[in-house]
Amino acid sequence: KCLLELEAEIRENPGPKAYSSWDSTIDKFWRQRKLENYVPFRNYGEHGGKPNLEHYKNGLSKTHRADVLYGKLAFMPLYIDAEKNYQLQFLLVRLKARLKGIARLAVGKYLRKPILQNSSSPQRLLRFAISRQFTFTP
Repeated sequence: KCLLELEAEIRENPGPKAYSSWDSTIDKFWRQRKLENYVPFRNYGEHGGKPNLEHYKNGLSKTHRADVLYGKLAFMPLYIDAEKNYQLQFLLVRLKARLKGIARLAVGKYLRKPILQNSSSPQRLLRFAISRQFTFTP
């Protein structure tokens, strides 16, 4: 229900054809509704843009790629060069993102140890965190 509220807000402002940084504000959205968020904001999506040097200067990686995509993309991301073998480029970017996601899970950066330890249902959280890595998008 809350995700539908968020989607409606984004659809209204800034609109479906405009850029939205919804993934970086979702924690605030959850907290305003007294909900907890177990998924780090970096894993909600990607903007499809080119590397951001501002991120790099602040200790983050230049690229922001979702480790798992849950649906077909509406457009080819800007980081893919349409002049070259775009399908291979896309496959390699997705593979790197997936491997990085698996590594983040393995070292406790996706599902953090304190969250797992303090959860009333740690098995469910762990099952979700692992099973999402076995989803594939056409």
